[in-house]
Amino acid sequence: MPKHFLFGLKVLFLIFIISFFSYFPPKSKNLGAPLGEFSSARASLVLLDLLKDEQPHPSGSKENEKIRDLIVEKITEIGLNPEIQSFEATIKGKKETLFNVVTKINGKNPNGPKILLSSHYDSVSEAPGAADDMHAVAATFEIIRIFLEGGKQLNHDLIIMFNDGEEVGLLGSKAFMDGHPWAKEIEYVINMEARGTSGPSLMFETSENSSSLIEIYGASVTHPRTSSVFYEIYKRLPNGTDFLIYKKYGLKGFNFAFIGNAQNYHTENDNIKNLNFDTLQHQGQNVLQIIDALQKKDLSKIQHDSNNVYFDLIGKFFFSWPEQNNIPLSLTIMVLLYFVLMRLGRLKALTWKKLGWGSLAFPGLILGTVGVGIAFDVYVFESFQLYGWWPKNPAPSIFLLFLIPCFVFWPILKFLRRRATFWGLWGTTWRFFCGLSILMAFVLPGAIYLFLVPSLIAVISGLILTGTKTISGPKAKLFASIPALIALGLIWIPTGVLLYDAIGFYMRTYISLIFAMTLAGLIPLSAPIEKKS
Repeated sequence: MPKHFLFGLKVLFLIFIISFFSYFPPKSKNLGAPLGEFSSARASLVLLDLLKDEQPHPSGSKENEKIRDLIVEKITEIGLNPEIQSFEATIKGKKETLFNVVTKINGKNPNGPKILLSSHYDSVSEAPGAADDMHAVAATFEIIRIFLEGGKQLNHDLIIMFNDGEEVGLLGSKAFMDGHPWAKEIEYVINMEARGTSGPSLMFETSENSSSLIEIYGASVTHPRTSSVFYEIYKRLPNGTDFLIYKKYGLKGFNFAFIGNAQNYHTENDNIKNLNFDTLQHQGQNVLQIIDALQKKDLSKIQHDSNNVYFDLIGKFFFSWPEQNNIPLSLTIMVLLYFVLMRLGRLKALTWKKLGWGSLAFPGLILGTVGVGIAFDVYVFESFQLYGWWPKNPAPSIFLLFLIPCFVFWPILKFLRRRATFWGLWGTTWRFFCGLSILMAFVLPGAIYLFLVPSLIAVISGLILTGTKTISGPKAKLFASIPALIALGLIWIPTGVLLYDAIGFYMRTYISLIFAMTLAGLIPLSAPIEKKS
């Protein structure tokens, strides 16, 4: 293998290590944390008290009633007035009376729009529900404590609802919106959920036309983990949370969840032992920061007229731009790429023949990955019946999914690398990325950054090199490839890991495809590099 290709592999490996460590949520804060800060240790004491028996507590059960009584008791203890909203529901053919528990912290502007903090206290019949969703109940009590004792100021009334019947059809949230008088005064909602027992807290869903809310998120959350591609995928899946009901009633806001160790979801393993308290810290901290930011805003002046493309980088940095800029941005980058290719042609570094050979590399990698991935599913996964082993062993599973595009990569490039040469492979790889950017602008606008950002960096490198006419030699080729490769790795690898948490067990080939997109940045570096003339 060429030395510069090995260098590119080392860069990707380093990015993988960075992405691996950035995956984990921030460390939990102990009982001695300042009163104005969220502490998962304090929240865990509430959780241990509420869930001391660690029994499933589905709607209509005696265990559900016990937890409801404890919630009412705790609300009373901290000096608030609990309200119990009862409603009728049919569960498994049997009529039941379910109960939402609602309370309110008054703000300075009682006649203005209100904010709802929502969680549910029922569980499925198979699980104790420590994560889904008692973690949110405990986190809510810690947030209430902060606003009552920690010196946080409320300008707007904060309504808190612990709803019942979420697991049997989002019944509690619908009953609240239909029948509670406070519902008509609410404009914003923050909902907490879980589909696992660990991992970072993801802001995975917002209301439509949420550009202003995304800007608030980016400016207020210190450890952002979000992406507009999450929502693009989530809204196409056949499931929903209470946030779905709130959106139908016109509320604006945010939906938070964590999805690590999804194999514990809705099982007996959704217990306190398996709940990661760093995850609880991240979830509660993010929600608190959003509520605090909304409290400082004039809610009546927040605009809801457009959507944004947005994403975080390793949980530290946040980027966002208006969705309406997608088409001009993607078209401009494509035009600039063709300008670079024309300059390369004039400098005799590129010919139509080389472009032709190069055009086979990217689709060969993608189609080959899909083909091998399907073969893996049929002949390995099905033959060895890996249904039990696979979700319980995420690390080797992810490694196997990464090996699939690696298996495809080198045989294809070994055939093409001398025929297309470096610039033929470089030009066609980024031409495909630019083309996919344009396609995403029309089809999946929230996912455009996955293609547009690396393309932009590659084109800038190409403009600099062709402008200075330094297009030969190892340094020029590395400059043309490595910055874009870094962008690819930092954007695609974390996306692949998080999507594996969300859908990887059921859509294994798609996860391999994501890793293939990352490896695409190495395609040009597979070509031998001539010495600088």
